[in-house]
Amino acid sequence: MKKNPQIEWTDFQVAIPSPDGTKIVETVVIKVPIERDPSTGEEILTTDALDLIETTQARHMGLLLPSEIRALRKRLGLTQREFGDLLQVGEKTATRWENGHGRPSRSLNVLLCALRDGQ
Repeated sequence: MKKNPQIEWTDFQVAIPSPDGTKIVETVVIKVPIERDPSTGEEILTTDALDLIETTQARHMGLLLPSEIRALRKRLGLTQREFGDLLQVGEKTATRWENGHGRPSRSLNVLLCALRDGQ
């Protein structure tokens, strides 16, 4: 019978890439939850840890978070299809952004920030 892994918190170094993605410009240390397999001692990043890492990278790169993109779309009173059409990216892309399965390009992020800020 397999034992349930134990959740612990550990420091994790998050690499922040340059805008063009060619180099690492900063490394930020955050605390993330890991699962430790009781039989092997192996550390495994949890889904929450992966979300924290991605959020940290997005924040340091100036990208909107999925919840912010969803809130913007709703504030504009648009469906995901209408939002995708407005940005000329398509409904599926807009859906991926809101679900955190994709990120807008930096240029589209600038446009989204301008929309958010009423520019």
